[in-house]
Amino acid sequence: MHRPIMTAALALLVALRLVAPSPLRAESPPSPAAAALSLAEPQPGWRASRVIGSPVFNPAGEQIGAVVDMMLLEEGRVASLILGVGGFLGVGTKYVAVPMAEIRFLPGPHGTPRLEGAMTREALREAPAFDLDAESR
Repeated sequence: MHRPIMTAALALLVALRLVAPSPLRAESPPSPAAAALSLAEPQPGWRASRVIGSPVFNPAGEQIGAVVDMMLLEEGRVASLILGVGGFLGVGTKYVAVPMAEIRFLPGPHGTPRLEGAMTREALREAPAFDLDAESR
């Protein structure tokens, strides 16, 4: 008679152990790879793919060029935008490096930036050309 009671008690203990929460364990620190993943969270700003190809306007609303590339510094900061100015469908286009301090990023339509610079078309035409094919870049 004691054997069925002992068997039932043992079965009950095993069942409770299976459904009972396990004791809390100390959390291990995140691995370096997991810590690096937290750096990939979205930051405010615009992706390069949204900036490249964007027109650049002067304060009067006239298009003065379009972004064709970006120059990055070693630490990853954007030093300048390379604008294509003048020309038609890429023929006769001159490329000019404009420092980021000269460009304002404003919210534009459909999540794209509206880029504004205080320079004129004439000033950009007279600015030194940027060589897109230079080997050192």
